[in-house]
Amino acid sequence: MMKKLFYISILLSVTIACKSDPVVDEGGIDSVVVAEYQTTTFEDTIGFKIDRHLELLDELNICEMVDSFPLVANCSADNFKIIPIQGDDELESGFILQTKAGIVLKGANKPLPPVRHIFVYIRENGSLTKVNGFRGDLIATQDGEKGKDIVLALYLKEDETLFHCLYKWDGERYSFESVVGLDWGDGVKTLKEDTKDSVSNDIYNAIMDSKLVF
Repeated sequence: MMKKLFYISILLSVTIACKSDPVVDEGGIDSVVVAEYQTTTFEDTIGFKIDRHLELLDELNICEMVDSFPLVANCSADNFKIIPIQGDDELESGFILQTKAGIVLKGANKPLPPVRHIFVYIRENGSLTKVNGFRGDLIATQDGEKGKDIVLALYLKEDETLFHCLYKWDGERYSFESVVGLDWGDGVKTLKEDTKDSVSNDIYNAIMDSKLVF
């Protein structure tokens, strides 16, 4: 029943918004919110700084440096992508790690679920510490007050909806800010401004219940 009411509340907010143009953007996420849209293909080495990125992957000890273990992910651009949180090249203080769906990490006894994973690490007392984990796609970044803010596409299977969620960097970790778009399969729509906060809160609770954030 709660799930049904949750879906209806979103439907009403978007339906009402459709009748009061221009608060619904049928073409995609508002360009004011998103500064840099991106797609990760895991098919090339563009943006993969081989020496430094391999050092970080080796430090995390989550993959094999030599492709000799067929069941364990190889430390390469085929399976991983690293994005700095601060600046364009600064990785020492922390970074975002994207992984390909369904790979087996070193030390794990089974593959990751069939969805891309995003891990966020910062360096504390000389060691890398995970401060965020998400099951979804990193689809955009923007310059925030304390580092790169990110937009994640998180899919709620129960509602058959892909939610575009803005997470802001607070200097130590990413914190949920709002839902900037949703897609039921017929294109991205934005929420009506006067219901955005309440609906965003409902969506956030549903995402947490679905263990898309860990």
